[in-house]
Amino acid sequence: MSQIRRGLVDRMGSHTTDPSLVWGIDMHTCDEYCSWSDLGTVFDFSTFAAGATNYLLPWLALTAQLPFETGEYTVVPNVMSFCYALGSPMLITYSLMITILNQHWLRAKFRSLESSHTPGNATAKNARIFLQESQQLPLRLSQEDGNLASLIVLPENADWWRKLRESIQITRRGVTFSLVAQIIVAIVSWMLTVTTGFRSALGNPMEALVMSSGSLWVWLVPVICGWIAVGTQRDYGTIARALYRDMTNIVGASRTPSLDVDVFRLADNKIRRDTFADGYVESPSPRMVALPSQDDIRLLPIRSETSTLRRLSQDSDGVPMALERQKAFKVAQECKLMQPLTRTPREHGPLSLERHADTIPNCLGCSVPGDEKQEGPTFNYARIFTWWNMANRLHQAFERTAANLELRLDVDEKMVPEDLKFKECNLKGDSLHLLRYCGLADTVNGQIMPQDLKEYPEWSELDSGFYQRIVTAIAVGLFVQWGTTGAAIVISYLTEVRGLGCRSGGYMLYGSLGVLSFILLFASSIFSHAAMLRHEAMQRDRLLKEKERGASCFEYYPPPPPPQSPAAFRGLAVVTRMLGRVLVVANAGWLILSSLWELVGFYDNCWCDGTVLSKGWRGWVILFKESSAMAAAARQPWAGGVFLSVFALAGSCSVFWLYCRGNRM
Repeated sequence: MSQIRRGLVDRMGSHTTDPSLVWGIDMHTCDEYCSWSDLGTVFDFSTFAAGATNYLLPWLALTAQLPFETGEYTVVPNVMSFCYALGSPMLITYSLMITILNQHWLRAKFRSLESSHTPGNATAKNARIFLQESQQLPLRLSQEDGNLASLIVLPENADWWRKLRESIQITRRGVTFSLVAQIIVAIVSWMLTVTTGFRSALGNPMEALVMSSGSLWVWLVPVICGWIAVGTQRDYGTIARALYRDMTNIVGASRTPSLDVDVFRLADNKIRRDTFADGYVESPSPRMVALPSQDDIRLLPIRSETSTLRRLSQDSDGVPMALERQKAFKVAQECKLMQPLTRTPREHGPLSLERHADTIPNCLGCSVPGDEKQEGPTFNYARIFTWWNMANRLHQAFERTAANLELRLDVDEKMVPEDLKFKECNLKGDSLHLLRYCGLADTVNGQIMPQDLKEYPEWSELDSGFYQRIVTAIAVGLFVQWGTTGAAIVISYLTEVRGLGCRSGGYMLYGSLGVLSFILLFASSIFSHAAMLRHEAMQRDRLLKEKERGASCFEYYPPPPPPQSPAAFRGLAVVTRMLGRVLVVANAGWLILSSLWELVGFYDNCWCDGTVLSKGWRGWVILFKESSAMAAAARQPWAGGVFLSVFALAGSCSVFWLYCRGNRM
């Protein structure tokens, strides 16, 4: 008894014998009489059921509303999407914010094209909406058969862009009753926990720790609402299916009268010429669109090597028309090194694209691009380079076309006098001329040479706005991560016994691992881009040398050693991504495990209650004070933690809403 009396401490942890000042016992006394080996874990089912119902299960159910869309039977990518979100709120917020900022940048970039009074403004708007929605899919541009230039230049293809936009908008994920119900249940449960804590249990350490644990999950609300606002697809592969559909005819380039008939011309002279006024087409002919019957529509497999399917159909007048699948946008899940358009040995033969199928480079048995090639909104963080390159290049082509039309230039780059109504001339011509008209080809020594449409942009091509968007997205990610995790740390740290203990230390570990896993995965995307950039350049150099040697087929010739081997970048890309994945999976498991430990009473022991993590053996455990005695001291830290959670929730929602305004228009 005398030993217990010597172990009595006051609120500051100092030994005292005054009964009015005694708050608890020191760590030595607690370890001797109340150790884990003596008492074990005290499990109270009613406490577990109440805690799980109040905050854990509603938040876990809400995770079903996170964006997945990685594939119907792809278990691992879906699991990784779940772990990326739970293990690093900063990472999922960064992917969300960079998606929103990309949409905002794209809308500003296309504003002048969409606001112009040219007939191409609607097509530019449809293309912009398609680019906005395509961020969750690894896409790249292709010069194959001049299809991209035809879609950009020829006014008859405006209907194709319109149908593409409609197809993608139809499959957008919207606000559902299940989403609203789950968000309301989670928020109301957390609010009831906070209200109960302030009204009837203010100062109670157990109630404070339940409140702080619930604050760890608050980030789910703004992140899910943000993804709904920015717009994602409700299913896997919807964008790819919309691109490969046969809903409408794609009008290809036709030869000028001085050349032989092009394989992509629509038909014979039965097709009327569209009339032009002031250099612009008045309206496309109804004959230019052939809608196949519903039974005739078939979608190609997404990964099929067959990228085109030609069929002959007839319009109402019996005119044969070539129905083509688009070849302008390629799903880059498999690495295809694409070369410029070249002519076949025939003097006036059609254009064709020589492609070299190349395997995706790997290191240590893992793919170097990694998450960049994986479909799904969660992995948008890894596509910042390739998507920007595709969007920027497509905008340049639309801008060049609009400028040429404004200057009244025909496909031969000759100005049409203003006294002519431009009725005899239209924008149909050789595929090479269409490529040059929209800036996808250059004139070199009197010959039109198509440009290479690379998948990966050079570092020098990235403008300052690109890096500003990255910095802004990182800042918002940090705000959401530490706004919610920091609130949990404040409540648990400043609740008696004050100090860094099991709970506050666990929350700090969760936040730190979330940031560290983001840093590793973000660094992996940087190293991956550097490696793929050099890999693409080396492959093009090798193919060029093979052509110079007159190789009739693509055989492997060892390329000359580069100034700096990309093996280092490949290794860094894979190692940092694997480390980031391990940490993010472990952190997601730690979040769920620590929440369960809180409910089963795992933390109710001398070591955790005495905040030994920061105080060491100077820690102490509360035994002789009710929650009412601690209410005054707990009011400010509790209110501060709740305010920080609400501020993080409201602030992030406001940022997402402000940047998303008007993006769908």
